[in-house]
Amino acid sequence: GGAFGRARKGTSALRGHSGRAGGRGGRAAMVMPAAKKARTEDAGPTRVVPTADDLDEGTPVIYFGTSHGFVRDAYQPLDEFWVTDAETGEIVRDRTGEIVTFKSKDLQLLAATAPPIPFDADGNARSGVLLLGREEHMMQILKIFGHPNIEERRNPQLLLAIPCTECHQEGLQEAASKGPPPEVLELGKLQRPDIHVGARSLQMKQVAEQLGGELLILEGFYVLSGVQLPFALKSCEAKGVTMWERHRRKEICNQIDLCVTASCEHRKSEDPAVAARRALAETCAIEVSDTLWGEAVQVALRRRLSVPDLPLRVKDQSGMEVVVVVLPDDATSVTLNGVVLCFGEPAGSNYLVDPAAAAPGGKPAVGSAAGAASEALADSKIQGKTVREWEAEQREFANEPKVPSGWLRVRSRSTNEVYFFNKQTKEATFSFPEAPLARGWTKEVSKSTGKTYYFHAETRASTFERPTA
Repeated sequence: GGAFGRARKGTSALRGHSGRAGGRGGRAAMVMPAAKKARTEDAGPTRVVPTADDLDEGTPVIYFGTSHGFVRDAYQPLDEFWVTDAETGEIVRDRTGEIVTFKSKDLQLLAATAPPIPFDADGNARSGVLLLGREEHMMQILKIFGHPNIEERRNPQLLLAIPCTECHQEGLQEAASKGPPPEVLELGKLQRPDIHVGARSLQMKQVAEQLGGELLILEGFYVLSGVQLPFALKSCEAKGVTMWERHRRKEICNQIDLCVTASCEHRKSEDPAVAARRALAETCAIEVSDTLWGEAVQVALRRRLSVPDLPLRVKDQSGMEVVVVVLPDDATSVTLNGVVLCFGEPAGSNYLVDPAAAAPGGKPAVGSAAGAASEALADSKIQGKTVREWEAEQREFANEPKVPSGWLRVRSRSTNEVYFFNKQTKEATFSFPEAPLARGWTKEVSKSTGKTYYFHAETRASTFERPTA
């Protein structure tokens, strides 16, 4: 399977770098060599001579020794690159007007003069989350997220599901090239008319390298990547933007990037995992239960998937901490009013129990530590609390109209809004729930008037009043 996103129907096969602009489409694709670290040569203390694998479209480079530019087109298998001059915005040509084709050894990267620090001068930090799940999880998320906005910049602009087995450099760059639809690419270019803007996989590549080979063997799982557009020039110079943030927006986040699922800026006193979880809810409308988010369960899930060394947290090149969350095969989901998708665990599930340690019949042995853990996790959690706990807290709503049997009032942790949750069906809604219909009655809509009425098939009776049990 290939990468897929909300803007495209179905899945599209990932293809190699075989056809590009400038008449190179006739050249056959080549197998990309394994990624190598950039090597420092006699280029000065702050410059690094890259390998072909280090040069994605949009990468800032130095050419001809002193001139600054950006990689416009990258033919990595051939180690050939076209460069746009940073000052003029024009592609670099020789005296005869022919486009100059650079090799990686002809270019230089600007290396950081100090270790990357994720905090700015005002004490802010950035944290993110990368969500991994099965195809059915991804399809649910993409349906909730909807089509990308093509009128204005959003965070993220688009969600893209990429097979874990394709999260090597070639696969990620191909996803960057083929994933975003043309309308999103055009909107990205409008943000920075002063430079060449292309699609790249810089952050996802950095995070994937940190996750290592364990990620590449997760057959049937996908990573959920958030596609970010460049910041507009006016936002780079906006009032109140710190010097560090101005630099990040103008010099780093100036391309169409494949990034982690969600990220946000926060005070450095805040736990990165808490901030990342909030960003997931606010920017992607995704919530994950306390149980599934917990480190103990995440460690257990990795063991069950035979990837025990898959990190729980990694850092990208800027120092941003990224929490890596894996959704289990049996993760349940509840859609809240068609807007928020909440993932949780089935009632009675216990991911901390080793299946091999279970007693006959699939249940943990009575009196064992596993049995005690199973009892502790017997109820599925909603908004960080079990159904039993929410039942006990219904007294908070004693002055509100009584809800029908089987329904609870639940308060959202991310928005503090109260909604209604059905214990049996796991339905969630902001609308006050209706009492269940009396036996034999069905809800119908008149084709002539559009009004709702109720019909009893056996007695042939009908009424506009809702007949409750």
